[in-house]
Amino acid sequence: ELVVTEPMPSMPVGFWNDPDGSRYREAYFDEFPGVWRHGDWITITEWGSCVITGRSDAFIRIACQSYIAQALLPEALGNFVRIEPSLRFSVNIHSRFEMGQAASIPPYDLAIVALPIDHSLLVRCEPFAIADLVAVLPREHPLARNPTVKAADLAQEPFIALTSETLLRQEIDRMFSDLGLLLNIRGEASAGIATVQMVARGLGLTLADPLEAHYVPSDQVVVRDLAPRLCFTYGFLWPATASPTALTVRFAECVAETARARDPEHIKIIAPRRESVFGAAN
Repeated sequence: ELVVTEPMPSMPVGFWNDPDGSRYREAYFDEFPGVWRHGDWITITEWGSCVITGRSDAFIRIACQSYIAQALLPEALGNFVRIEPSLRFSVNIHSRFEMGQAASIPPYDLAIVALPIDHSLLVRCEPFAIADLVAVLPREHPLARNPTVKAADLAQEPFIALTSETLLRQEIDRMFSDLGLLLNIRGEASAGIATVQMVARGLGLTLADPLEAHYVPSDQVVVRDLAPRLCFTYGFLWPATASPTALTVRFAECVAETARARDPEHIKIIAPRRESVFGAAN
C-alpha cells in the first residue's frame, strides 16, 4: 500500500460538501489510523525508483470495443462481482486504434479487443481465445435446416455485411475473393450486433462474431457453422509500464471463461502464458 507518513504540498485538506470531514477521513485514514492511505499499490525497486501498479481498492479501469461492452462485458462483470463483491469499475468505449496506439500510459488497466491490432510499445498484447465466425440466419430460412452453411450458398442470398473498414469484413471479403465468390450485399452496418438484428427481421443472412450472434434471442435467429472455417482471435491489452494487479488478472480470467461459456462450440480459450510476459502479478 502506498502511504504518506509526512505532510506534503499536494495532499488535499478536505472535500467539498463534507462539513464534518467524515468522508475525507474515511477515504484516506480509516485503514491505518493517523496514516494517509493513498489507495494504490506501489513497488520500490532495487534501484530506489517507484512503480505505481494500480488501485488497491478493488477498482478496475476497463476499455473495450462497443460490441464487447454490449455482448460480453455485462455478463462478465456480473459473474466477477459474485466472487469480488467490493469491485468497483469504470468502462470506456474506444476503437481498436485508440486502445492500441497509446501516446502515453494507457488510461486503462485492461482492454478487451479483437486481434490482430497495431499497438504501441506502451501496450502489451495477449491473445486469450480463438473464435470461429458463424453464419446467422432467420429461423425459417431453408439453409437453417443444415448444421453447416457453405460460403457458396451464402453467395446466392441477400447478405447483411459489416462496413468495409471493419476487421471482420476485410477477412470475409478476402475469403470470398479466394473462393472466387461474390457476396450479394443488400445492406451494411458498422456494428455486428446490428447486422444480426437485421437478420432477425428477415432482411438477409450474415456472418458474425459468435458473441454478437448470441446477443439476439435464439427464437429469432439460428447460428450455424461456416464452411470453409474462418476464425479470429480475442485479446487483452495491458499497460506495458507495470505488471497487472492480481485483481485485474482474475477479472481477465473471468472475461475469458464468460466468453467461452457463451458459445463453447465456437470459442476456445488459449492458455495464458502471463508469467513469462509479465512476471508475477501483484
